[in-house]
Amino acid sequence: MSRILAISELAWPEGGGAELATYEILKILSKRHEVIQVTSTPSPQPIPGVRIITTPHLKPATRPIYLLRVAKMVKENWFQKLLKKVDTVYITGYALPVAREAKKYSKRVILHTHNYTIAKYSGVNYAYEKGANTLNDIKYAIHHELRHHHSTTRALGVLPLYPLFKFTTRLLDYVDTIICVSRKQAHIISQYLPNQRKKIAVIYNPIPEDLANMDADFVEKKNWAIYVGGKSYIKGWYIFLKIALETAKKKLPILYKVTNIKTRLPLGNAEFLGRLSHNDVLKLFQQSIALLFPSMWEEPLPYVIIEAGILRTIPIAFEVGGVKEILENTKAERFLVKQLDVNTMLTKIIEVINLDKNEFIDITTDIRDKLIKKFNSEKNIEAIYKVFL
Repeated sequence: MSRILAISELAWPEGGGAELATYEILKILSKRHEVIQVTSTPSPQPIPGVRIITTPHLKPATRPIYLLRVAKMVKENWFQKLLKKVDTVYITGYALPVAREAKKYSKRVILHTHNYTIAKYSGVNYAYEKGANTLNDIKYAIHHELRHHHSTTRALGVLPLYPLFKFTTRLLDYVDTIICVSRKQAHIISQYLPNQRKKIAVIYNPIPEDLANMDADFVEKKNWAIYVGGKSYIKGWYIFLKIALETAKKKLPILYKVTNIKTRLPLGNAEFLGRLSHNDVLKLFQQSIALLFPSMWEEPLPYVIIEAGILRTIPIAFEVGGVKEILENTKAERFLVKQLDVNTMLTKIIEVINLDKNEFIDITTDIRDKLIKKFNSEKNIEAIYKVFL
């Protein structure tokens, strides 16, 4: 039985889809390997057979501060002892100084990326970007700081900090395998990092077993559509507002259930629920007819699309990132919308509202069955094991 050292900035239930994926993967690996996870999360969800060590060094921060913390951590005695004992180092974030230190002991290094942080300054690739080059990356990094973070200070910091980002990409030379979670993500990263292309393996994130076991039978739905992006620019907050206003004007019988934001906006057809637990969001899916997903960036493999589909909620989504990959060859493809096409998204909402019960059951059963087969397959699990052989 080999030993794996997993380095995670955050650990489930803190964080989001990336942390949930890591949690599920470590559960799988712990069945055949001895696993130690190092994270900044003070009270992570326990994983049978996995030893968890917490450290403030991995707490998320700006890139310079974070890299300095990690560089300090890898030199500390406790971490050096861990490195010497393990066979493989598994990095699930941006802790690249760990890769260089691990290679001093000839350890195998696997990097699992759930965004574009290793290839792009902002970690985000907008759906409307054109061209994979340094000038484009700088341009959209500034755009991201201004539009998403609303920070002129951060925007002004892009140019002086960009050389540090480029320097850290050299640390990828110490990585043996880069796991991407979708073909689209792998393609974009390969465009920016052509020298790393041969290291890339595409492995879909596994789904939780309890998710696959939920809602085996049809549950009566309400005319609710869920939007989970909060006020995030990249998640499509402004597009959601436009759609909500248009549906209100048309007096369509739909109520939007909005999570991750509390506001007093005078939208009569929207209920703002604030931040909900993961389980509460899943319960919302069980009751709702649609998920509204107007994301503006190439999301690698959004779990929320998979969760909605498995719980018989039709995803009405922009065709970005791994969304098409998730829903290809299912009856949900008819509800995919070209990037930023608000009018078509509105049409698709009307289409879902007007489905009769039998057609709705037929469509959602097809989506559910195919997603469970695709993301809960032995093939995916064995692909994970194979990387760590």
